[in-house]
Amino acid sequence: MLFALIFMAVLASMALSGMDAASLATRSALNYRDHDRAFRTAESLLTALDASLLGLIRREGLSVAMDGLTGSETDIVMSPGAVETTGTSTAVYRADAAGFSVAPLADTAVDAVVCGPLYRVSVQASGRRPGTVISLVLERRICCDDMAACEAGDFVSMERSWRRAQEQRSGSPPLFSR
Repeated sequence: MLFALIFMAVLASMALSGMDAASLATRSALNYRDHDRAFRTAESLLTALDASLLGLIRREGLSVAMDGLTGSETDIVMSPGAVETTGTSTAVYRADAAGFSVAPLADTAVDAVVCGPLYRVSVQASGRRPGTVISLVLERRICCDDMAACEAGDFVSMERSWRRAQEQRSGSPPLFSR
């Protein structure tokens, strides 16, 4: 009887260890899924905002489009269905003009091909689980022949680069003020 009691205690502790491992694996899988969904939402939003800004430049002109970039945060209101589908509870973006300008070279009176940063778009998406926050930044650089071509959105070349925003450390400015 003592042998059976000890055997049952060992089996019970093995069962509890197995349940703990299964619970940890489930939490890890749910965290990964939440992170992946928030990342996909942020990436899709970043791509859509970039395409929208380029379309605005081509429709309205460079000056109008860049003047419209306020650099303020904009919350994206998501319907309950979108929250369920994307797994993202909140999304915020900010678009900043980079101060691009075409200036003639010092030794000539003619505008030359000039390249420079055009705008920067920052996106932050939060998953449904606490602590899941994805921050991405897209920077667009362009080159154009002259001011008229730039204003019309007729670029010689465009370069787009995006990256994850660095983790915030004390003393560094936050990506978003929240």
